Amino acid sequence: MDLLTKEARHFEVRFASNPARKWGYRTALEITCPTTRFIDLLCEFDAELMHDNGRRIYPYKISYIEFSRDIPCSSEREAETAMDRIAETLNKRWLSTSGRYDAFEGKTRNKYADRGLFGERTWYYGGPTFEYVMYPRYSKINLKPCVHSEWCITGAAALLVKTGIKTLRDLAAFDIEAFFEANQVKHLAYERINHLKHGKWLLGWRKIKLTEVEIRMAEMQSYLFCRDHKIKTPADFVRVYKEIKAELKNRRGPKKDFEERILRMRPRDFLIRV
Repeated sequence: MDLLTKEARHFEVRFASNPARKWGYRTALEITCPTTRFIDLLCEFDAELMHDNGRRIYPYKISYIEFSRDIPCSSEREAETAMDRIAETLNKRWLSTSGRYDAFEGKTRNKYADRGLFGERTWYYGGPTFEYVMYPRYSKINLKPCVHSEWCITGAAALLVKTGIKTLRDLAAFDIEAFFEANQVKHLAYERINHLKHGKWLLGWRKIKLTEVEIRMAEMQSYLFCRDHKIKTPADFVRVYKEIKAELKNRRGPKKDFEERILRMRPRDFLIRV
């Protein structure tokens, strides 16, 4: 135990959760920032606890993992600014929910500071078993300001599907950097709202050539819509229109022309890749 404790930022052995105990598991290991040596030691212990027939004396499951990465910054302000710039264009694809942020409450600010966190926002993208999280903090590696991002995977089944990890040896051989790069491409789209196109659609304009005054009018219409609906990111844009469409589908009676157009629209048609 002492040897393992020295090879991780945090290592705790505790009772398993109630759902896990129902499946026969008695204890749980909670590990933060383990070194390669830590994982190798666990693999050695795992190998020693195998029957001759290849079955484990004490079966286990890896049920939760956070793969994290830090972008170093020179100050807290730079970290917050960099995170906001990323979040302004970030949209999550192929999962059930889009981005949202939660402001730190004043009464909990000291608690966040004790954990090395700072800033006003934490961004979440994803669903209950697979989620991308981003926030500014002091790096656990060098204690300097950074933009911290992590992929959180909950449940042994989801972990196996997303990573192929089932055992400690799978974890030891896993390429975290390649996982980050692959999922950045697959799940994270860097986009902006096309305010001109969106504004023309809101006004019902189909003409291609616009005067300078009409361009400004269309863009202003889009900006006002986004302001009224508290839309700050492409993810917010998609979420709001999905909510409006869901409400219209459940509403009985005839629909106005604008409402019919909303039911036919695809929010992504008004987003541009950057």
